Amino acid sequence: MIAKSILSKFHNNGWIKDRFWSNIHIKIDKEVKKGAKETDIDRLLQLIDKTTFIGFRDACAVMVMYKTGIRIRTLGELRERHIDFTNPCLNLDGSTLKNHKFLKLPITQELADMLQMLIKLNTGIREYYGTDNSNVFITQNGLPMNSSKSSNSAISKQLSKYSKRFGLENINAHAIRREGLSWF
Repeated sequence: MIAKSILSKFHNNGWIKDRFWSNIHIKIDKEVKKGAKETDIDRLLQLIDKTTFIGFRDACAVMVMYKTGIRIRTLGELRERHIDFTNPCLNLDGSTLKNHKFLKLPITQELADMLQMLIKLNTGIREYYGTDNSNVFITQNGLPMNSSKSSNSAISKQLSKYSKRFGLENINAHAIRREGLSWF
C-alpha cells in the first residue's frame, strides 16, 4: 500500500511515465491459524461421555478429523460406502471434497473399529426414527448432519459446547484437523 502511494507520487511528479503498479495486487500476510494442541485433543476425548450416542459420535468425528485432516463439511458428507474396513482407509470421491478430486486416506484399525460401532448405532437410530440415509455422521434423530450449505453442523456446535464446558482453547473443527495435519 505504501509502495503504491510512493509510486503514484513519482508518477504525479513526472518521474515515472507508466502506472505499471496499478494492476499489481499485494496480498497482506494474515496470521496463521493455530491448530489445537494434542494435549487438548487428548483431554477432550477423555472428557466426552462416550456412553451416549452424541458423545460417541462426537468422539468419532474428532478422531476422523484429527487422524485424516478432512474438513467438517466432508465429515458431514461421509457415507458408509466411503469406508474400506478390509484395508482401513477412507475412499473419498470428488463429490465430498472441496477440490473435487478422489482421495484415499489411511485410518488406524482403532478408528475403523470406532466407525463400525458408530454405523451399528446409526442403524438403530434410523430404524427408530424411520429415516433413510447412509451418512456416517447423523443427528440424534437420524438425519444427515449437512442439511444446508452451512458448515454450522451439529458437530461444530458440540465442539463449541465442549470447548466452553471443559475450558479448552482452540477446540473447533478447523483447529482439530490442522493439528492432525501436522503429522503428515
